[in-house]
Amino acid sequence: MPNRVDLDANASTRPDVRVIEAMTNALSEVWGNPSSDHILGKDADHAVTKARHAVAELIGAHEQEILFTSGATEAINLAIQGSVRAHASSLPHVITSSVEHAAVLETVAYLQRSKQIKLTLLKPDRFGRTHPDQVKKALRKDTILVCLIHGNNEIGTLNPLQDIGSTLRDHPARLFVDAAQTMGYCPPNVQACGIDMMSVSAHKMHGPKGIGALYVKGLKSLHVHPQTLMEPILFGGGQEWGYRSGTLNVSSIVGLGVTAEIAKNEHSARSIYVTKLRQRFLNYLQESIPDIQLNGDPIERLPSNLSLTIAPVAAKRLQSRLSDFAFSRGSACASGSTQPSHVLKAIGLSNDAIACTIRIGLSSMNTESEVDRAAKDMVTVIKRLS
Repeated sequence: MPNRVDLDANASTRPDVRVIEAMTNALSEVWGNPSSDHILGKDADHAVTKARHAVAELIGAHEQEILFTSGATEAINLAIQGSVRAHASSLPHVITSSVEHAAVLETVAYLQRSKQIKLTLLKPDRFGRTHPDQVKKALRKDTILVCLIHGNNEIGTLNPLQDIGSTLRDHPARLFVDAAQTMGYCPPNVQACGIDMMSVSAHKMHGPKGIGALYVKGLKSLHVHPQTLMEPILFGGGQEWGYRSGTLNVSSIVGLGVTAEIAKNEHSARSIYVTKLRQRFLNYLQESIPDIQLNGDPIERLPSNLSLTIAPVAAKRLQSRLSDFAFSRGSACASGSTQPSHVLKAIGLSNDAIACTIRIGLSSMNTESEVDRAAKDMVTVIKRLS
């Protein structure tokens, strides 16, 4: 695939070769069940523990505060549904925003429909940011959970987690953060930001699909009194201290661990490099086509993300004429969905503008020459279609 260029890193990232090698070795050499009490099981358990430590190191947590899941969606469901189940007798109050990932919004919508929670949905500003004063005003005595994304997967805006965490310091509500988009390039420190729970996805940070993690503050101390603040949503053999049953996916967990270790060592350099690529791409487009609109915050945003409205050119037509370049249109982040993006609608875009919106997702595996070729070809096609 020599001519194809990946410009959709917010959907998924290419696995690092070091991760692939580690997973291959694990598949061939560490095939035991980590729950078994013999030598093969102990080898597998050691590999899992090493990976757990690496994920914890990346975010400033203790290794026994990390639960492995099948991905960020399961981690989100465990955090939200598990917390609600632990407070089922009181019909708890949950706060989130209208620009969250579908995994959050669909989960809280289900809980509200089934009369398990009272819900407050915050409206973001024009950049898609939720402000600490909004959270503070929405807090109630029965609020148990505030669920907010760190870096928005569609428009790239970063939420001020540290300020929001400070707002919750004197309230018993817990802060849950969806950090899937930011772990590989600007991972939040859970201590500095006052985060109580946080979801992690390997395939958004140059790791494998189908593996993720959930950070839960104080989980180590909760092992003595399980289900105090969160109940399981999967039941079976009691793996992961009873919070997430199921035989552990050792090779993928190893992959996540190596992914986290690489991110810890390289995220700063990655961020600087990808930000330069992003600005290089954007500058070329804006110099050639001044009417292009950037969605999301122009500064406080993911290094990798550009959400661009290119009216009157339909994103679908642009995508079909640039088949060598993989990028997304402004539709919802759901399988087979053709509905306008709820995020773009929430920040005020019309359906017509959304139909002319694309998302560019860059990564450290992109090159300057790829970005230059993509920008030049895109400008040529936009001018022709205009």
